Amino acid sequence: MITEFNVVDHAGLDEKTKTMILLIVDFSEIWQSGANESVTGFRTHRHQREQNLKHLLCLKKKVECYIDYIQKGGITKSFPECSNPSEYSYDIRIVTDFDPKSDYLRVIDNLNAHISKYYTNVFVSTERIQEQ
Repeated sequence: MITEFNVVDHAGLDEKTKTMILLIVDFSEIWQSGANESVTGFRTHRHQREQNLKHLLCLKKKVECYIDYIQKGGITKSFPECSNPSEYSYDIRIVTDFDPKSDYLRVIDNLNAHISKYYTNVFVSTERIQEQ
């Protein structure tokens, strides 16, 4: 869950592509709350902006925690049987049940730009799951 920073939501190895996939679960229900509606709607608008900012900060923090996990040899901790872990790349995949807005996607683009300065084998992506 995106708000649990020191927990890897889910990890898997794709042996064929030599990729460790690290999932971040980010579902809309986490961010829904009942703000008090005022006559002008100002309180609701302010609350939505605050929730959006908190959401983006949590996203950034969770990705940073995953990078730290990777740096500390997370692949060998999660998959001790993995041979040649240095050959693997990392896909930090954010799984949502909503279509991310432009500010959300901009944060991911900025994270990828920053990460690419230090690592050539780490990438952040998003994936929207379909409701069943």
